[in-house]
Amino acid sequence: KEAKKRDELLLVACSQGLLADAESLIAMGARPDAKDKKGVSALHFAAAGGHLSICKLLFSKGAEPEVEDQAGRTPLHVAACGEHAEVISFLLSKGAWVDAYDGGDSSPLHYAAQFASPDAMRALLQGGAKLDLKNRRDLSPAGEAVLRGRMEVVQLLAQHQQSSGEVNERPRGYTLLHLAVATGRLDAVKYLIGRGADVNALSDNGLTALHSAALTGRLEAAEALLTAGADACIRSQDGALAEEMVPAADGGSPSGGEAVRLETLLKLLQKARKSTATTSTLKGDGSEVSVGDGRPAVTSFAALSVEEQTRKVQSWASWTDERLAGTVGLNAEAVRRLGEVRKMRSLLETHSALLALHSDDSFQADAKLPRVLAAIEAVRLDPSKLKDYREDKQAATVIMKLKQFQDVMRSHGHMQTINLQDLVNKDNSQLDETKRRHAGLQSRMDRAMAAAIAAASYVREDASKTAVGEVEGRKDGGGGAEVQARMADDASKAGAESAVAEVAKEGVDEGEDDMEHPSFWRQTARTLLIALVSYLLANYITQRVMSDSPEDATHPHLPTQQGGIDQELPENVNFEL
Repeated sequence: KEAKKRDELLLVACSQGLLADAESLIAMGARPDAKDKKGVSALHFAAAGGHLSICKLLFSKGAEPEVEDQAGRTPLHVAACGEHAEVISFLLSKGAWVDAYDGGDSSPLHYAAQFASPDAMRALLQGGAKLDLKNRRDLSPAGEAVLRGRMEVVQLLAQHQQSSGEVNERPRGYTLLHLAVATGRLDAVKYLIGRGADVNALSDNGLTALHSAALTGRLEAAEALLTAGADACIRSQDGALAEEMVPAADGGSPSGGEAVRLETLLKLLQKARKSTATTSTLKGDGSEVSVGDGRPAVTSFAALSVEEQTRKVQSWASWTDERLAGTVGLNAEAVRRLGEVRKMRSLLETHSALLALHSDDSFQADAKLPRVLAAIEAVRLDPSKLKDYREDKQAATVIMKLKQFQDVMRSHGHMQTINLQDLVNKDNSQLDETKRRHAGLQSRMDRAMAAAIAAASYVREDASKTAVGEVEGRKDGGGGAEVQARMADDASKAGAESAVAEVAKEGVDEGEDDMEHPSFWRQTARTLLIALVSYLLANYITQRVMSDSPEDATHPHLPTQQGGIDQELPENVNFEL
């Protein structure tokens, strides 16, 4: 009992930053690795409070940097929740794993993005923290920061990565734009739009971000979305327009200024819908619903800028062929060309994941280590063995990267398993070949986009085929004047001559002839799809091991992880989260 009491008092001293008391208690026999009933150690308490001197004391007495509580959190996780840059740097200097994942697959950077100061963020980034890791909410650190409205953190993270992957994250079936709108994060809404977010993207239950703005009464967000090209004619799965989702201002809870805002929002959406150049639109399930007056969709498309046409085609390419066939104004050639864009995008994104692994020096080095290969084989034979290797940073990191690659494969419908030999470079020439093929895929994607824009700019199928042929023929620079003249003649039908000509000039690359050869596709498929059972288990293994620790465990100094998306959505949002 006395020993237990000393341990409990040590936890209190570490939590309160009482260095002298901690020293005395340890001298009296208190254990430096003492834990409470939830597995929270003395080092957790000291790190959470930012008590650097006590952290140093505990380390001098043998404390472990990778000790975990019941939720899988390390001291680095809890230090990352506050303004404790010095503690973070100290823990990293003592061997703490900068990308350790808790029971929800969140890294310390995920925690810092939600709660910590920019200085704490910088300490983790300087320690090599990865920005592209996803947690079980399918969010990267940048995605967490966006949902928290922490734009200073978002900008800091953006400085350390060139891609805008957080724009495409879909936590629980919604885009970040949906949730930023619903939670009133106007700065985040504008940021996501500026980073290229699709303003008309549908959630898994068929809602657009504009529907979110209507449901939650977000006037400023709706204005930002409409300015960026949001379509007020898109209907939900229930056939409702955004304007029909605005809460009633009479007889309900809204009053005073709020009632005026809702009325203004309603009029804004009605005006936008009436001015949208379509004769019909789609419900969330893909069926057509008449919306009355307006110009044909193709005429509206032809009047857009090249940038807007590109965004529109990227959005359309995510639709099924059945849904595209029901879109007024898009002929069979346009539907076919959009299907090619969809296929090319899937292949390009999958190949991008492959290129990322081939270009990852640490992965390439670690995946060849006998110790790592032995760990993978042990886990293959017994998935529960993964726990034995969680402190082996190299083995754990390799498995997590393979899991991420597998997630990308599965998201594009590739259920085959992966051969490690296709992910590890035999020599520099293999990386060069991967880069060459990726450049070829990008060139082909550019050409597919240009062809789709050309096809979507004309009402008649024969005119679309002619325009596509002219665009594809411009890769050798010939026929430019004739093409533009013919487009000008068709201006009364589609008005897209300048847009298509510009896309043809800027978007169609020279490319490599061997991209057309069947051997290219066979080799690409072989590279991605050869089977090895070891890595098929990666996702299952991780989920099984992580589920051993409850995610809802709380900590005296640790912000609860239950305060995420669910708690931040207003009560009148009927999203099924």
